[in-house]
Amino acid sequence: MTTRSILFLCTGNLCRSPLAEGIARHLAGAELVGFSSAGTHALVGRPATPEAVEVAAEIGVDLRSHRARSLEAAGADLPTAVFGMEEFHLEAARRRWADVPVEMLDPSGHPIADPYGRPLTDYRQTRGAIEAAVRLRLDEWLG
Repeated sequence: MTTRSILFLCTGNLCRSPLAEGIARHLAGAELVGFSSAGTHALVGRPATPEAVEVAAEIGVDLRSHRARSLEAAGADLPTAVFGMEEFHLEAARRRWADVPVEMLDPSGHPIADPYGRPLTDYRQTRGAIEAAVRLRLDEWLG
């Protein structure tokens, strides 16, 4: 039974938040945490970008079944915490859930660059930033 749920939030729910969700699931294993993702301006139903699928697969994460969902759809389930990639993601989440902790995914408060439409090298850099941030956040939550 899941006792906590973490929502990762980005813009389109095609690159960053699916990567964060997939990496978190991969790293947390069988821990009692549910992970999900959504977008503030999601292209609902679309798969993760081919580049996101590729860079995720390079580290053993499978995003092939991911389908984008909106923040509104995510709002049906009250998360325990929300982690956004940029400040405007946090603002949208705070409007939705006044009593849920909402923070930048990167604990230092730096935004995580959107690789959408960029070369594969940018996706790898974004994946690296997300993986490092997720590891830190999981240590906080599961440590």
